[in-house]
Amino acid sequence: MLPAGNPGGQLAHAKEDIMVNAVQPAGFKSPQAEPGLRTEPPVVLVAEDDAAMRTLLGRVLRTAGYDVLECRDGWELLDVMDASLPDTARARVDLVITDNRMPGITGLDLLALGQATRDFPPTILITAFGDVDTHAEARASGAVCVFDKPFDLDRLLDRVKSVVPL
Repeated sequence: MLPAGNPGGQLAHAKEDIMVNAVQPAGFKSPQAEPGLRTEPPVVLVAEDDAAMRTLLGRVLRTAGYDVLECRDGWELLDVMDASLPDTARARVDLVITDNRMPGITGLDLLALGQATRDFPPTILITAFGDVDTHAEARASGAVCVFDKPFDLDRLLDRVKSVVPL
């Protein structure tokens, strides 16, 4: 039961906490796992069709010390992550943050593709339409966690730091 006077914030945070699935996708080996292996900051790829949200997320992550690649949609994300490219041309990505509802391909579609791809990085799903079924499907498809919009940027940043520490 929520305490009297709860503005709804605790419920939203509780829902985010329930969605945590700290297991990394099978086969994914983050360079962050081995101390001293990497000298440059981790790379976070943000796929969000809303330009203002994409810019805000990029700014917050860069300020925290991450390198950020921004994509307008899932198709652009797939181009960046294209496994058919040689390693020198393919972006090194340590974490994906993707919106669910985007033109062409959804965040859930990306999660499903990620499950089929051995080296796909951990993924955080963000959505304005976070119903129980969406959360369950995201978890079953390997999402590290799901954040319902609007969400607390500090909580997102905390989750990012727990998945790919600086």
